[in-house]
Amino acid sequence: MQEGYIKFTCHLDRKKIEIPAELFEQINNWRNFLWNKGWIGAYPDGVGFGNISIRVPGSNQFFITGSATGGIQELEAKHYTLVEKCEPTKNMIC
Repeated sequence: MQEGYIKFTCHLDRKKIEIPAELFEQINNWRNFLWNKGWIGAYPDGVGFGNISIRVPGSNQFFITGSATGGIQELEAKHYTLVEKCEPTKNMIC
């Protein structure tokens, strides 16, 4: 079985995003809890596992932990990205 991080088509926009403080606090608290339980982390070979996301209220958008952040104990806002649109039938996110 072949493993890897990216398993979908990604349309990347490099514009600066800011996760609102109240969403960052919520997602980071849960992420820390899961990391401390060992449910988010990295294998000995460095491959990370376990992403966590939080929906932007009133929208279909969400913030999610970036690829390869599983092994980082304390995340900062820069470690999250905003998914503005996803199309599961096309295996695509934007």
